[in-house]
Parts: sequence; C-alpha cells; structure tokens
Amino acid sequence: GDINSLNANKDITQYVHVTRGPGEKQQMLMRIFQSLEAGSRTLVFTSTKRMADQLGMQLGRQIGSGVIHGDKDQREREA
Repeated sequence: GDINSLNANKDITQYVHVTRGPGEKQQMLMRIFQSLEAGSRTLVFTSTKRMADQLGMQLGRQIGSGVIHGDKDQREREA
C-alpha cells in the first residue's frame, strides 16, 4: 500500500481527544468510560511506559484495566 496514506480497519471506530493537561485528560477519560456500553473494549495510548503503568493503576481501581509495554514479560502481557 501507499506509505503516505493511513487506512484504519473499517470495523474499528477511532476517536482523538486533545486535552490541555493531566486534569482535563483524566476527566475526559472518565467521561468516555462512563459513556461506553457494558463489555466495550478500549485502547488508550500513552507517551511513556511510566504513564502507562500509572494510568493502568488508576483505571484498575475504578473500572479494571490491563497494561502492555516493552518492560512487561510475556506472562504479564497475557494476564
């Protein structure tokens, strides 16, 4: 394919939300999660492994979550 064009899977809906800081980002995430149907699946990308771990801990207490990044071994990724 053309490396200059982006083609997403037609079965997946993607949204981009731009926020101005950590507080606004946290509020946006909670609004999004509260609006989802039960059983929905969501991916959240972070800029760092550390942020992925921090966000995973926060969300894990509230709604349940998993974290995947390069510092996790395969067993942790599959858990």
